[in-house]
Amino acid sequence: MPDDSDVGAFPSAALRNSGLLVLSHGDDVGSQGEVGVLLGDRVVGGVFLGRSDGAGDLARRAEVFPGAEIVVPDRIADLVLAFTPIPGQALGLSLGASHALIRTTNGEAGDNGDLATSFGLSLSHSYDGPTGALADTSAGIDVSYFRRTRRFEVTHETPVVAAFDLRHRSLWPVAPRWQVGGSLRLRGDDLGLDMPAAARSARGKAWLFDIEVGPRVRPSERVTLAVSLRFASSWWTVDRLDSPPRRPDQGGLSTSIFPGFRAAAEAHLSDWATARVGFVGGRFARTSETGEGSSATVMDRQLAWTAGLGLTWENLRIDGRLQAALLQDGPDALGGTAPGLFHTISVSYVF
Repeated sequence: MPDDSDVGAFPSAALRNSGLLVLSHGDDVGSQGEVGVLLGDRVVGGVFLGRSDGAGDLARRAEVFPGAEIVVPDRIADLVLAFTPIPGQALGLSLGASHALIRTTNGEAGDNGDLATSFGLSLSHSYDGPTGALADTSAGIDVSYFRRTRRFEVTHETPVVAAFDLRHRSLWPVAPRWQVGGSLRLRGDDLGLDMPAAARSARGKAWLFDIEVGPRVRPSERVTLAVSLRFASSWWTVDRLDSPPRRPDQGGLSTSIFPGFRAAAEAHLSDWATARVGFVGGRFARTSETGEGSSATVMDRQLAWTAGLGLTWENLRIDGRLQAALLQDGPDALGGTAPGLFHTISVSYVF
């Protein structure tokens, strides 16, 4: 069954998902839900509305400078184009736009408004080998801008600097029913923030590095198991900070997971029902710096699990991620805390 979830990161993967109409709703997609369609054969085009993964650099600034109340715009649309220059090879391109505008004007308060906009571009390559090997690589950039105006003065503004995002994933057969997979991601964001009305500014950088590798095995035709080891680290530093807003007494923050692990299982219960369960865990260290030569480190461990259910009737598929409260406490109707069944639900049709 085709799946649209990887097309956002690797647009060349659209060739594996052609002839797909999908609608999604829940916490893992945009606030208004998501709808998308992919059409074509050797050349595939598509459009997605309402994705949730736009303006990542503005989201990072909003995390680092909570007092600035930076607006993170919703994704409006993504356009996808992919084609096959030679058999087994695919190239892809995606363009996306996000925008938000809040404005009020009156004689007493003056001109007040927030403007946030972002444009994203991604290029990718996909390889489908004759023995079942798969490999996807993409390079993307985001260019965003935010401005806040109060009483006709610009109080907060971000410089226009491109953020970059590099990704790779692959899956290689090594023996009958056995494969080895891996993924790699490197992202860099600018944290620049100007406050013209106060003649102050802040400059900084944020980075993300994530690498994962592990085996996947099919002990039977109906069951697939996978496990992987993971190292991930994200950090940001404010190189020059002339004024608030800032996190209290922090000039930098880093979080590392090592060693981390993931485990997942998928079982085809019947021709029309599929169940999934996944675990993620590891030890992590979080270090905060005040920018004055002092730092503090906290070490802990994390463990979480999730489950999902897929139902298929011919070309129609309903796929949902079950709510965590449902798995832990039971449904609200039976005295639990879960108000519903699914955390996120997606309906797709292949034509």
